[in-house]
Amino acid sequence: MIKKIGLLAASVALIALAQVTLAVGEEKFSGNLLDVACAGRMAGNVDKAKAHKKSCALMENCQKSGFGIVTSDGKLLKFDENGNKQALELLNKTSKESDIVVEVTGTKDGDTLKVSKLTEKK
Repeated sequence: MIKKIGLLAASVALIALAQVTLAVGEEKFSGNLLDVACAGRMAGNVDKAKAHKKSCALMENCQKSGFGIVTSDGKLLKFDENGNKQALELLNKTSKESDIVVEVTGTKDGDTLKVSKLTEKK
């Protein structure tokens, strides 16, 4: 019985360690939330990114292009599939019509962010 409890405790500890390890490489990024179709034209111009309308990002073709952020230095970082889902949910919920600034938690792989969390900055 004691061996079983010890084995169970060791298993739980390994699972907890694995969860912590997954989050170690994550970073935080922030910028204006845009669809990729429009963001490509706005990268490098933060003022245009701030003025981009939510209604445009929610248009069918813009949604299909995916989402990302234009950072304060004008760089475009695209989201992975999970980030695209979270971005669409956020766009549908926010009351803002433009200048939608978000904080992204995730890992960067080239110009793509593997998003674990996406929140609107107020």
